[in-house]
Amino acid sequence: WMAGGDATFGYGPVELNLQYLERRDDNPQFLNPVDAGDEIETRGGFAEVIVWPHGDRSKWYGVALYNKVDSDYDYLDYESITGGLGYLVTTNVRLMAENTYDIENEENRFLLGFVTAF
Repeated sequence: WMAGGDATFGYGPVELNLQYLERRDDNPQFLNPVDAGDEIETRGGFAEVIVWPHGDRSKWYGVALYNKVDSDYDYLDYESITGGLGYLVTTNVRLMAENTYDIENEENRFLLGFVTAF
């Protein structure tokens, strides 16, 4: 089974997004019932803050994000923090820069690019 919650709160130029999910499964890899093991528990979530200095008229925005996954399968464990800035060029083109620090592996990942949609 899986269960979780999702919430968004906004006040002026700040938006807070929260999400949590928990899963318990006695056969998460879809093995034959004979090969199925103990119940595996995985839980995780994130908290994200987005700031638009001029609300929906802002060209610039900032974002901060915290992610965490904790599982009985240790290789699925994950914890990171991300900070980023973005600039809206036009309605469908956005420039962005982000840095993510992977707490589990003590590694940084920097992203610079653009997002477009038509």
